[in-house]
Amino acid sequence: MIPLYTNRYEGIQKNGTVRLGAQEITRRGISLEQVDVIVDIIMNILVKKEEPIKYRDVIKEISTSLNKVYYSFDIECSP
Repeated sequence: MIPLYTNRYEGIQKNGTVRLGAQEITRRGISLEQVDVIVDIIMNILVKKEEPIKYRDVIKEISTSLNKVYYSFDIECSP
């Protein structure tokens, strides 16, 4: 959980945190670099009050690259 001190957006829980579906993004093969980018974007929007539209292209690029679902019994490993 990432501690946040604002309830600016609907996705923020009452205790001031944002929950990321770690299992779901891992299953899609997200890289550590992509996670770092997403965390930076979330912090910039919620803490620094930057406009979300600024990150549309970056998020679109990341989400389109995560187009395969991996399971623990797959022979092929995620990247």
